[in-house]
Amino acid sequence: MTTRTQQPTTRRWVLVYLAALVAVLATLLSSVSASAATPGVAETRVGASSVVVEPLVGPPEHIAAGQRLGNEAPRVVTVVATGVAANAGVRALPAFPKALSGGPANTHVYLGVRNGKPVYGGITTNIGRRSSQHGDRFDQLRQVTTEPLTRGQARSVEQALIVRNGAGFENKINSISPKHSYYGDAVNWGEAWLKQNGY
Repeated sequence: MTTRTQQPTTRRWVLVYLAALVAVLATLLSSVSASAATPGVAETRVGASSVVVEPLVGPPEHIAAGQRLGNEAPRVVTVVATGVAANAGVRALPAFPKALSGGPANTHVYLGVRNGKPVYGGITTNIGRRSSQHGDRFDQLRQVTTEPLTRGQARSVEQALIVRNGAGFENKINSISPKHSYYGDAVNWGEAWLKQNGY
């Protein structure tokens, strides 16, 4: 009689376990299929996804990859790249100064544009808010970065823009002081980033 009373108890435990397992699997399968069907998402080569956004600030203007600063008209460029061979022409960026390293990647670099010409380089965590702060100082703010950088990286790119454009820019202060021992390395990194990203 002991055998008969234990069998139903064991069967109930197995049924509860199987029901829980089925529920977990159903939840996992539904979340995987939902994420695969989500629109507006780009997938990288390693399978990571990031939301595709084209921020517009000021009058709409499309800047083609590789287009230079100034009044050069956009042109159609077709690029087909796959696998490791596609990355063979991309040079690694130089070493980044340790003094500027760290922090979250939440900062964008932008150009203040007047009469179609860049006249100011800046950084911000919010392009729309920064545009409001500048008021009518510029015709538009043109975002240089498509993905946010760390604050130190953004400062390096901004300083490279200031050095590159010299007296042609209206920046009153440097993003990175030339008195710092890492100034040269920071500007070199920023310049390499600009070249690698078509500026």
